[in-house]
Amino acid sequence: MHGPIPKGDGNGPLRNELEVSKKQPRTLNRWKHAPMSKKTLLVVDDSPTALMMNTMLLGRQPYNIVSAKDGQEAVEKAIASPPDLVVMDVMMPRMNGIEACRAMRQNESTRLVPVILITTRGEEEYVAQGFAAGCNDYVTKPVNATELVAKVRALLGE
Repeated sequence: MHGPIPKGDGNGPLRNELEVSKKQPRTLNRWKHAPMSKKTLLVVDDSPTALMMNTMLLGRQPYNIVSAKDGQEAVEKAIASPPDLVVMDVMMPRMNGIEACRAMRQNESTRLVPVILITTRGEEEYVAQGFAAGCNDYVTKPVNATELVAKVRALLGE
């Protein structure tokens, strides 16, 4: 059996540990981690419905979501404030997803940002074009929610 809990005389190691922990702010407590900031995803699609669906799907996760309606807007937003990851449709006006991915890879501030391309075109030649442009992964429509979230988490190292 266990004996009584030693009370100490107030001058031993127990008191010193308590005094140190009282003086430290909670965020510095070595057993607690400071809250992690949310990662930012840039979700890009010219279809308002697809944009809303992907935003809602990824918004259920612990991410900040920023949206763009075409590749040109995506590149501008990404350069102005680099996101942690981009989820982007391929077929869009002004600048398609492959061109936008290529443009982000050529810019110093966005060249390492992971990009997942989403498209209805799953043929090998289109997938190859996406990877040649520098995308990290490829998802075909209709988007499988579990697959997309898993790929996002994997690329973010979660």
